[in-house]
Amino acid sequence: MSCGDELVGESEGRSRVGARTVHLIAASVALSIGLASAGEPGAPRVLSEGGAEPVAEPVSLSFCTSPEEPDRELCEAFRTLAEAHVFKIGRSGRAGVPSPEMMAFNRLLRDSRAAEAFRALSASESTVVRLYALSGLYFTDETAFSILVEEMESEPVMVPTQRACSVGQDDSSVLIRNESPETLRLSHPGQTLGEWAEAHPELWEEVGYTDIVGGGIPAILRDDLFKMFLASSPEDSDEDAQDP
Repeated sequence: MSCGDELVGESEGRSRVGARTVHLIAASVALSIGLASAGEPGAPRVLSEGGAEPVAEPVSLSFCTSPEEPDRELCEAFRTLAEAHVFKIGRSGRAGVPSPEMMAFNRLLRDSRAAEAFRALSASESTVVRLYALSGLYFTDETAFSILVEEMESEPVMVPTQRACSVGQDDSSVLIRNESPETLRLSHPGQTLGEWAEAHPELWEEVGYTDIVGGGIPAILRDDLFKMFLASSPEDSDEDAQDP
């Protein structure tokens, strides 16, 4: 049985949140698949044959190209996202390990120059890269975030996505803003998924989808799902579980 068959059921092309599982990694992986996109917003631009956008010239970060000694770890994280070809939402594979892109996203997010880095990524010609940038700007720069939302919503495109081991394509405009009433909406960027679930226990089981504007996808990239289940089920945690 495939990972997708084990973790999520699909109906009429719409992934839904399945029943909670005891194992925290399986739970976070299942939810990252289940909190998916819905709706049929217009006619997004279809990708070229092979399911990928035309190769875009990677953007650069000023302090990574300056004569001074750059922060190699930070610049490597930036490069990983700048060269991304798939928008990976949450942990990857059946084991639920952080993808290189997820680890790079969190490395940038922890840095005092995060806003600058995500603004630089937003200049990319790649929609996948700009989705990562938008998710980072959700936390770091409200003004740049709002401007980029408006720009990207006007140019929808089908982009390659991955949730755990479920690979497919999604409409970028729905990833950005999902109009379903079942879409999770955080109160503010500082709120975690765990805090939202604690404040709205009656709504948590009814959540069917996430998007970037509502904070769900940025929070999943921040690894909130894993941290949430780790906090609720410490006896199930793995001491060797990788933290992005």
